[in-house]
Amino acid sequence: MNVIQTSKTLTKRYLPIANSQLRILPTQHRFIVYNEKVRAPSESKELVGRRKQRPISPHLTIYEPQIPWVLSALHRITGIYLGLIFFSCTILLGVSSIFNLDISTKKMKDWYKRYIPTYASVLNRILLSYFVSFHSFNGIRHLVWDTGRQLSNQGVIRTGYVVIGLSTLVGTYLLSI
Repeated sequence: MNVIQTSKTLTKRYLPIANSQLRILPTQHRFIVYNEKVRAPSESKELVGRRKQRPISPHLTIYEPQIPWVLSALHRITGIYLGLIFFSCTILLGVSSIFNLDISTKKMKDWYKRYIPTYASVLNRILLSYFVSFHSFNGIRHLVWDTGRQLSNQGVIRTGYVVIGLSTLVGTYLLSI
């Protein structure tokens, strides 16, 4: 079996394989290519030097905020907030029933009123009312997408504005109750 090795000009010409040495094995009208790493100190120093000269990835600072990704991030944030509240209360009530602790929703409410300051309680009420309405309407939006509707760019943007408008109206109503 003949083994063909690449020359130095080929490895220098193609940078992705600069650390590799190719072996091409002919087998029944096909060629199989194997990559083997070569420990050449001069090539690795050159690659490390080039990597240091690359620009840092800019992340979100260069992008203009758009409705789809802003609402996606907000949907995740509201889901985490609502989930933390729901699961902490559920786990507290579940543990109290398992260990025969005398904890009820009335006692949780009394504890909340006694130990949580008024400004935190008002802030929590505002966040909870708007987050519940937004998360619910955005969930309905996702269910509409699951049916295959409103998946164009215009449909996604239009449903985003509908979710923002309905969330604002319902959140304000929940806050006024």
